[in-house]
Amino acid sequence: MRCTRRIATSLALAALLLATRHAPVQAAYEDEAGAGRADDTLRVDLRRAFRMAVEGSYGVRSAQAQVERALGSRLTVTETLLPSISPLLRFTKHRDLLQNTEGAFLDVDKQAARSGAGLLFSWRPSEIIFHRAAASAEVAAAAAGVTNSRREALWEAARRYVALASSEESVETAERLLGVLEQVAGQVRARVRLGLGSELDQLRLQAQVDQQRQAVARARVEREAAQGQLAVSLGLSPSRPIKTAGLTTLPIPEPTSLPGAIAEALSRRTDLAAARSTASSARHTKAGWSYGRLLPDLSAEVSPGFLGPSFGDQRSTYDATFLLSWTVGPGGWLDPGRLETASSEAELADIRVREVEARIVEEVREAHSSASAATEVETAADSAATLVDRVLELTRERDQRGLAGPYELVQATEAWLRSSSDLIRARAEVVLARLHLELVLERGEP
Repeated sequence: MRCTRRIATSLALAALLLATRHAPVQAAYEDEAGAGRADDTLRVDLRRAFRMAVEGSYGVRSAQAQVERALGSRLTVTETLLPSISPLLRFTKHRDLLQNTEGAFLDVDKQAARSGAGLLFSWRPSEIIFHRAAASAEVAAAAAGVTNSRREALWEAARRYVALASSEESVETAERLLGVLEQVAGQVRARVRLGLGSELDQLRLQAQVDQQRQAVARARVEREAAQGQLAVSLGLSPSRPIKTAGLTTLPIPEPTSLPGAIAEALSRRTDLAAARSTASSARHTKAGWSYGRLLPDLSAEVSPGFLGPSFGDQRSTYDATFLLSWTVGPGGWLDPGRLETASSEAELADIRVREVEARIVEEVREAHSSASAATEVETAADSAATLVDRVLELTRERDQRGLAGPYELVQATEAWLRSSSDLIRARAEVVLARLHLELVLERGEP
């Protein structure tokens, strides 16, 4: 009789484990998604999270505004090629004494009225050539900054998405274990009331149930915190509930070799391109103060119009002025202060390029090693999960033959679920590490 009850208990537990282990993941997700629609839960996959993160990123918006400002600065320099037109209406009147060219004073009353326009051309070739080149380099740097800001937004969204997906899996695993423990604990209590079980096993199982309830509560709190963090990255209210589509929706390619990854990053990274463009702008500015001021300033003014004693009595008139000049000293050639400042800025920009190159190499090394280590951890976790599966199967066989106690079966079940949780975390780390490597290499949006 006792053996029959033990066999029935073990068979029920085995059926429960098989049902929870092989339940269709997609069906469960659809059920939860249907419930989420009722309570305004937002369903997102990784691609949608990336899109929302970029659209709601203040860093990306700020970088785009920097591009507009750089374009405006370049346009300002380009406008120096255009003439300025000044409409002219002038009336002058003089009475009493006036000194002539011989020094004598004459009593003169006179007046004149002039109408027309003034057309002024003023060119400073040093600014047109070197400043426009510097402004164009600043535009390129600002455009590269947009891509760099996108990469940062994508990485933040990826990190928080994976954290939420992992937290969701942890909650499901903890709740699954709690259900198994509660069912086995109920069966053991029934056996103790019939005098077929040990009260010690009952107390141990009840302690396990209480501890697992605490674990479920902690997992739910961590899931809510991860939801709030992802919502902030997506530009949503932190209180908005979010449900991810899991970690297997996007294929992540295998990492390349470390030397190839470093070379690829140095050729793709936009923050390095931005630093190089900034250095180019600084060099153009330095050249403008060093050699550009040797070029003369050119200006021409043409003033056609009408002149006469009054606006009703005028005849045509025409004035033209042409000027070729150099500026020596402050603001022109041989301005040591501005030349020293421009030289220092060019040197600092070159140093910044080398710093960015070193930082990129360090980031690639770290991301590549993390991806390789995460792959090794996943392999070990998968192997451990396979062994624990076998241990659980043998424990069930022992229980069916009456050779294992209920607590031993619970321990094997707990180890199986723990190994499943470890495998989930290992896979999440693999996804996150490879996503990080993809973003570090800037291969485009994963």
